[in-house]
Amino acid sequence: MSSIVRETLNTDPVYYDHLKKSAEITVYPRIHMFSLNLSLQNNGLPCGSLGVSIAENPIHITAKKNTITDVLSSNYVGDSTFVNTLEKLRTYKQLTGGWSVTVQIPDTIRPHIGLGTTTQILGGAALCSAKASGVDLTNIDLFKMGFGRASNLGLSLLYKPGFIFEYGYRVDFQNGLGIHPNISTYPELPSNRADSIKDCPWHLLYGVPKKLQSLSGDIEASFWENNLPEDPISAKITENAVKNYIIPGLLANNFQQFISGMSRATDHGSKLAEEHIQEPATLKVLSALRKKLGFAAVSSLGPTVYAFQERLNTKELSKLGTDEYDFFSTPLNQLNRINNG
Repeated sequence: MSSIVRETLNTDPVYYDHLKKSAEITVYPRIHMFSLNLSLQNNGLPCGSLGVSIAENPIHITAKKNTITDVLSSNYVGDSTFVNTLEKLRTYKQLTGGWSVTVQIPDTIRPHIGLGTTTQILGGAALCSAKASGVDLTNIDLFKMGFGRASNLGLSLLYKPGFIFEYGYRVDFQNGLGIHPNISTYPELPSNRADSIKDCPWHLLYGVPKKLQSLSGDIEASFWENNLPEDPISAKITENAVKNYIIPGLLANNFQQFISGMSRATDHGSKLAEEHIQEPATLKVLSALRKKLGFAAVSSLGPTVYAFQERLNTKELSKLGTDEYDFFSTPLNQLNRINNG
C-alpha cells in the first residue's frame, strides 16, 4: 500500500476519441498525536508534529478527465467543496475541462472527528485529477492551493504515510506565504522533512466516536486564535518529553519510557486546551483508557482518542466498548508497511 498516484488508461467508448488517462490513489485517515513547538520561537525543536496513518481504513480515490467536473463522494465532504478544490487546481495549473472523481470511504469514517480526512480526501482528489491531466503536484503546490495551513501533518502523510515525526514549516522570504498573519510575520513553506519511525513493536489503540463531532470552520479558527502561540515554557516541556523520553523510548523499545514521554507532551499547552473542549463522553473514555493503559489523548481537536498497548490485549479492547465509541487496535509496524507497499 502507498499513496503513490497510479495511472491507468481509460478505454471507455465515451472517451474513445482521445483515450483519456485516469489516475487512482489510496489515502489514509490519521492520528495527530501532538505538536512539537507552537511557541513560534526556536526552543530546540522546530514546529511540526508526531502522527500516524491508519492503514485499516483506506480511502480510495479515482479521477479521469471529463468535460465537466462530476464528483461521487457519498456526500462526505460536499460536492461544492470538491468543485472548489478542483477549480483551484484548474486555475493553479492552467488546465482546461473537468474531471470525474470517485471517492470510496469506509463507513466508520466521518468528517470533523479528529482524523484529518478532509485534507487527505481533497488533497488526494487534487493529486489524482492533476495526474489524469498529465501533471504532477508537489506538497508545495498543494500548500499554495490552500492545503496544510493549520498543520503540515496531513500534507506530510499524504506523500509519506506511516508513523512519522514531521517538521512543520520553514521560513522562505522569496516563495513563502504568510499563513498565520495574526501571530507571525514570517513567510513560510512546508519543510519537506519527515522521519519515519520504523520497527516499533507496539500497538496503537484508537476510539472513533459514533456521533460526536469536533470544532470546524470559524469556531475552530477562533480556538486556535485563542491558544496560539503557546508559552515558550510549554514548548520547553514538550522538547524535554521528546528528547529525553519519547525518542529514547522508541530507540530502546522501552514502552514505559515512551508512555511517560507521551503523557508529559500532552498534559499542557494547546493539547490540554483541546481536552478541555471535549464532551463528557469523551472525557469519560479518556479517563478509562488512562486508568487501564497509563496514557490516552485526543487526536487533533478530538473527539477521536488514542492510546498504546505494549502487546495486543483483546480482552482489554472488548471491555472498552461504549455507546459513544468504536475501538480499534493495530500494530504500529503495520502502519509503516504502507511506505513499502
